[in-house]
Amino acid sequence: MTAVGMEQTEVREETGSGQAKIESLAERAYRLLEEQIVTLKLQPGQVISETELSQALGVSRTPLRQALQQLANDNLVVMMPRRGLFISEINLSDHLNLLETRRALDALLVASAARRRQPEHCREMLDCARDMRETAEVGDTTAFMRPDKRFDSLLKEAAGNRFAAAAAAPCTRTAGASGSCTAWTATCRRPPGCTAT
Repeated sequence: MTAVGMEQTEVREETGSGQAKIESLAERAYRLLEEQIVTLKLQPGQVISETELSQALGVSRTPLRQALQQLANDNLVVMMPRRGLFISEINLSDHLNLLETRRALDALLVASAARRRQPEHCREMLDCARDMRETAEVGDTTAFMRPDKRFDSLLKEAAGNRFAAAAAAPCTRTAGASGSCTAWTATCRRPPGCTAT
């Protein structure tokens, strides 16, 4: 018998440096559902069924429920006892407040990363920026999200400030791209020692 929510794992490419990341079924379910919500394949206000999601994603109920709980914590899903699950409505005022908060946190992370970054951070972030540009040019929102998330992780790592990274985590999960990539790559090209092109 295996641990709850870890019946199987899947290996997928996560970083531009060729390092593979092991993803649990709950993480996989979260990633796939988040992509569908952010790209509006699952519409705001839409009722969703655990049974249908479980079958569509090929995961059992335990990892699915873990993913749904995290999505609810991130305000992407509303769980209502005895009424079901709904995709959260988009509230413009809340979203603008979230972006305002994320911009402030991103500015702190970018400034810290510019001081503490290593050359490999620059190379990997520039790779992410290139991948985002390429996916944006063809209009592939889902494919854009992957290097964007990778970029966010690299930025937090390069910043070396676990408190700022922890404060930014809910914003980066909920807000999507906010421009930190552009700010970082502009900064990354300037400091001496960064030989990435």
